[in-house]
Amino acid sequence: MQHEPFRFPLVIGNNFVRRTLFDRVDAPLVPSGKKNRNKEEVFKPESVMAYNKAKEGVDVSDQYTSYYSPLRKIKKWYRKLALELITGLSVVNAWVLHRQYFPRNKMSRLQFREALVCSFIGDEAENSRPGKKKSSCTD
Repeated sequence: MQHEPFRFPLVIGNNFVRRTLFDRVDAPLVPSGKKNRNKEEVFKPESVMAYNKAKEGVDVSDQYTSYYSPLRKIKKWYRKLALELITGLSVVNAWVLHRQYFPRNKMSRLQFREALVCSFIGDEAENSRPGKKKSSCTD
């Protein structure tokens, strides 16, 4: 089955590209690796396939940061942004690096977060509150 190139509107001016309804540029279609209901191969524009391939790692990172997110209770956007960068992105990136460089030490994301917090607070967890509760940071 012959496919015509996907056409989308494009206007060029002032050294930037802007899409309009009047001008059209051909975009090559490539197989997506999927089939529709009629068992025919689905074709997508090459740019869409490149975007989806580049977006895969970001989606996984977003998924990991959403599991233990403290952002639901915060109302100020700048606090959410700072907390997301600190507790979300950097902790997930550190966990990924930990898994890459220490493959024998298998830790879940939650265990890694707890170990990270314990390393930050150190011995202070034991001395800060008198009482029967023991810190989970001590071995």
